[in-house]
Order: sequence, then structure tokens, then C-alpha cells
Amino acid sequence: MSFYWPESFIGQIALFMAVVILIWGLVVALAPLKLMGLAGFSGLKEESGQSIHIRSMIGGTYAAMSLMALLFDQPMIYRTFGLALIFGFLTRLLWMGTTGSRSIKGGIFLVCQAVAGMFMLLYGLGWA
Repeated sequence: MSFYWPESFIGQIALFMAVVILIWGLVVALAPLKLMGLAGFSGLKEESGQSIHIRSMIGGTYAAMSLMALLFDQPMIYRTFGLALIFGFLTRLLWMGTTGSRSIKGGIFLVCQAVAGMFMLLYGLGWA
């Protein structure tokens, strides 16, 4: 295991996104819900066993997968991340359309998610 630095711009963006997702996964898994609520990232006001379980599973999975991507540089991990982000983009777009949510923060996150998914998918497919 050794840290690598991709030569292509797409590879560097994919690597940067893996670092961002690692940090985000740890925040989702470990940050107190009240702190996330103050930052505007959660609609829940109090912690329950179900929310802790779901947050720890989702955040832990994203943190572990991004750590694997950073340490092992396997194209399959980047492809999986890219597809997960693109499917997340599509489902978020669907939910935003059905609920009528048109927030600026949601739109910015939506665009970032689509761009990150495309860069990670392209790097995983070897088009970088």
C-alpha cells in the first residue's frame, strides 16, 4: 500500500472527491445530530436509535469505501462511487421534483454530486 498521485486531471479530481467523501462519511457517522441541524444538514431535532443506526451505516460505508479508493487505487471502487453518486443525483432530482423543493443549497449539492459522480466514473472506467 502506498499513496499515489494520478497524472491526469480527472484522476486528481477523483482522488480529491474520495478525500471529501471520506471526511463527509465520518461527519455523517460521528457528528451529533444537533450540530448537523445547526448547520442545516438534518431536519430531525432529536436523536433516536434508528437515526443513529442509519447514519452510522451510511457514513461508515462511505468512509470505508473512500479509504479503500485512496489506499488501493482500484478502478472498480471509483466506478462504484461514480454510479452511487449518479444514482443519488437522479433520486435526489426525483425527490426535489415531487416535493417541490427548490432551495439553493439543494441545487448546489445536486450539481456537485453529478460532477463528482462523472469524474469518479470516468476515472474508474480508465478515460483519464
